[in-house]
Amino acid sequence: MRFFAVVESLDDEADHKYVYLDCIAEETFSAMQRAGGLPRLSIERADEYMGAVLQVGRDAFEPRLLERIGSASTRAWLTFSVSEAQKQDEQIDIPATFVSLAPTPNDLEAGQLYISPPTLVDAETQADAERIFDASKLAPRSFERFTMLLDTLFAGEGRRHVVAYHVGQGNCNAVVNEHEHPIMFFDLGWPIQANIAGAPNPMPKFFDVQANHEPPPVVLSHWDWDHWAYALDSWRYDRNRGAAQATWKAAALDRPWLVPAPEKALKLGPSHYLLIMKLYHHRWHGRRALHFWPNRRSIWETANLAIIKCRTRKKDVSYRNNSGLAMVVRIDDGWKRGLVLLPGDSEFDSIRLDEVRSWESRRLVGMVASHHGGKLNVFSIPEATVSDARLVISTGRNRYGHPNERMLDNYRLQGWRDQQRTDAWFHRPNPYVGATLVQPESFDKPECKCERILDAGMSFVI
Repeated sequence: MRFFAVVESLDDEADHKYVYLDCIAEETFSAMQRAGGLPRLSIERADEYMGAVLQVGRDAFEPRLLERIGSASTRAWLTFSVSEAQKQDEQIDIPATFVSLAPTPNDLEAGQLYISPPTLVDAETQADAERIFDASKLAPRSFERFTMLLDTLFAGEGRRHVVAYHVGQGNCNAVVNEHEHPIMFFDLGWPIQANIAGAPNPMPKFFDVQANHEPPPVVLSHWDWDHWAYALDSWRYDRNRGAAQATWKAAALDRPWLVPAPEKALKLGPSHYLLIMKLYHHRWHGRRALHFWPNRRSIWETANLAIIKCRTRKKDVSYRNNSGLAMVVRIDDGWKRGLVLLPGDSEFDSIRLDEVRSWESRRLVGMVASHHGGKLNVFSIPEATVSDARLVISTGRNRYGHPNERMLDNYRLQGWRDQQRTDAWFHRPNPYVGATLVQPESFDKPECKCERILDAGMSFVI
């Protein structure tokens, strides 16, 4: 079988030994050509989407090729053959490992695969691929509808709190009410296969509880897998198809999502467009579940919530991280107020907090560490404004070295002395504890009285 692929952009700190190839089968590529691209691809064909994510040794690539891919302003598409058996006479002999984006025991049985040396596609195929993987013509112009929903959810003086759920090496935050029930999610992350050892077991049931009669909406910070993979139910290797078979949590799709527009500079691969297509075709109250952030908008704010479009140079090697969405929540426990910052993986100097103009208080009392506590510009870390400000690090067992201990020291120097890691409960397993509050200890705490939060593994208390 022949695949086309782009190199997935992962942490600069990580995976010095490996390259991740986000692939699509030539058969599916041809079907997309005939359909006329993503906007005309039917839901049936979207469900048949054939691709895979493969982990390949970095030494299988010519260094000049990786440099060329890294310096390109848009995606550089590669092509190669894939086989389950080594075929030295056909030069299909480079070991490749299928990577599950939603690992369950049944997803990990692909075994060893082999690929031929990846090469750049010809100019005509490159142009076709860029035309096919262009979501600008999908153009869901429903941002205003999404923000009308947020206006409703965040109106008034009701008590609000922020939690970081325990998902291992990934990110899933939520604004919750006084009963710990989610009002909205910021990311729906889960670890990829390489980091699955740090995931909680059993898996939390994020969709079993909600604060209102409608499912909480999702704001996606950026497109890295570990920020949206909880939406997948399974991502297994299908030997008959020679590619991945993705199944989705129906409840994950059955809610509105606000996502960064998939501009070409992000270099998104086929797996990301599979999520885009699923949300584009899914209807929620008769309207599409997919909502793009408007290209020219820098901020949206309401009484107790602000969403900020992060800004950075397009040649930044971490452009995907630093050009996504960040969120600021004004929390209120009935006695005290303060701001909580949710940065996703963005560098803090790409988040223009000074553009939040409508709030009198600038008291930053809680924050999730950017990029799971990974390295970033230490001079951009915002200063804590209260003595008991809390920093939460969303992390789990991983191969990246997150969190970086020197970075945590730098946070402390900026006043973030109360540091809580979401994997702290991993060594003291308790199926009920699945969240960490992103607020000072002195704030009153939410309390679930119906026990559904406990049963779903989403509580911050035993």
